[in-house]
Amino acid sequence: MKLPKLLKLRYLIIAIMYLLLFSVLGFLDPYHLDVLNLTLIYIIATMGLNLILGYTGYLSLAPAAFFGIGAYASALMTMKMGAPFWIGMLVAIAASSFFALLVGFPCLRMKGHYFVLVTVAFAEVIKIVARNWVELTGGPGGIYGIPRPVLIIPNVVDVKFFELEFSIMLVVLVSISYFTCQKIVNSRLGRGLTAIREGEDLAEAIGVNTFKFKMISFILHGAFSGLAGCVYAHYTTAIDPPSAMGFHITANALAIVAIGGAGTLLGPIIGSLIFIPLPELLRASAIYRLVTLGIVLMVVVLFKPRGLSPLIEEASRRLYASLMRRISGIGSSNPKKI
Repeated sequence: MKLPKLLKLRYLIIAIMYLLLFSVLGFLDPYHLDVLNLTLIYIIATMGLNLILGYTGYLSLAPAAFFGIGAYASALMTMKMGAPFWIGMLVAIAASSFFALLVGFPCLRMKGHYFVLVTVAFAEVIKIVARNWVELTGGPGGIYGIPRPVLIIPNVVDVKFFELEFSIMLVVLVSISYFTCQKIVNSRLGRGLTAIREGEDLAEAIGVNTFKFKMISFILHGAFSGLAGCVYAHYTTAIDPPSAMGFHITANALAIVAIGGAGTLLGPIIGSLIFIPLPELLRASAIYRLVTLGIVLMVVVLFKPRGLSPLIEEASRRLYASLMRRISGIGSSNPKKI
């Protein structure tokens, strides 16, 4: 079978998978849709963390800060400025990217634990500001009554987003985020980030502008986290400093990248699909919930230090190759003449 036909078949398989996914969403109850939506939000957030940690090799403990900045920026735009959700989303991405640029400019000149300490300090400062700037953020009480998105096209559609509509939107946003990361990783920028991870001094010696590449990676980290925070704010309709900027967001994101596989495109997806729904499955046994999560994380780190993504990618690659061989064999075989 020729390459164009194989590509068409691949796109057909992807289209069928999306069709099946959207069909399944209609049969899920609100509780399972809620778990799925939270999982999809974490996929978006960890894609940005994976760029700076997995591909660049810099450990950032600021996901919660960028997540919260995106959440508050969009909430304030929609509630105080009367802007629609879609404008709030753009503002959230811009605000978190701006703060990433602001913080990244001095701290990306540092390496190792110095960089980690600066990101921790930044996250704590942002949380303190949100807790004490009562006139703007609502202080410890937070912001409530955040409007949910509405999609209005005159004479065509008028839809207010609930659990199912959020799931569809999040699937679209996750797909856009994934293909954006794929383009980045396979570009000159992605190769430069990998070179920095493998040896920053050597990468600089061969002409890689390491500071510029690190800055872009850190800004993307902020943008993805801010987008996730924006969607979270409008989905829950209420945010406060502990829920939108708590360290649990950073801890969850790090665990997801570790389980899924740092430096792999599927890592954030696989890690989120395992780490976020698992506590819900163990909700009936609250005593063993955290113990089980800890055991899963330990087993993956000890026996699969690169995460589960390479294992699943290899299995899917073999399955896809086997399917292609069978289809090629069917296509190339000539019918017998009678």
